[in-house]
Amino acid sequence: MKKIMFAMAMCGMLVACSSTTEDTSSSEEVKKEETKPQEEKKENATQATAEAQPEESKSDETKKEETEKATTDSTKEDVATKEETDAKVKELEAKLKAQEEEAKAKQEALEKEQAEKAEADKKAREEEAERIKQEAQAKIDAANKKAEEESAKIEEEQQAQEEASSSNAAEMNKAEFDKIQNGMTVEQVAQIVGSEGEVNSETGAQGDQYYTVMYSWMGEGDLGANALVMFQGSPAKVIQKSQFGLQ
Repeated sequence: MKKIMFAMAMCGMLVACSSTTEDTSSSEEVKKEETKPQEEKKENATQATAEAQPEESKSDETKKEETEKATTDSTKEDVATKEETDAKVKELEAKLKAQEEEAKAKQEALEKEQAEKAEADKKAREEEAERIKQEAQAKIDAANKKAEEESAKIEEEQQAQEEASSSNAAEMNKAEFDKIQNGMTVEQVAQIVGSEGEVNSETGAQGDQYYTVMYSWMGEGDLGANALVMFQGSPAKVIQKSQFGLQ
């Protein structure tokens, strides 16, 4: 009985061990099954990584080339921009220089114009001054000539009057003297004698109430015969007369 019991126990243990082994195997198989997708994923990832590395390397090279190209393009653009900037600066400098030269030319032209105008104005003033001087001199010469002519004319008239007075004074006679009356004017006496005679003295101004003038005539008769007639007033009239040696 004990042997049977022992055999049964052993069988049970074997069964248990077998079951445990089977369970363990099953568990390992399950784990393997569970691990298999992960391993596949890992292998796939590793393969993908391996495949991606050339692409990444290629991408890096592309990026590097693109970067170098961009740098080159940027450098070219910078060079082009600098050249363009330099060209613009030169163009601007040329324009500024042209403007400065134009402004300088205009300034010089303006100064020249002002100088020419000032010179022309000066010349015009000098010519005007010379013209005025010549006109003034011509007026002075004309005035002097006129004064000389008038002076000569006055001298001629005075000489004629003196000659006439001398001639007229010689014409007085006793009959003419007797015809002269107080109140007669100089003109009336001159009509009687034939001449006004020579003014011997004069007091006051003509036109005044007490203007007095004495006329004398040479007389016909004795040696030194003469006649004196005094006029006064306005018009002057005879107020007194005298004679010597008239015939």
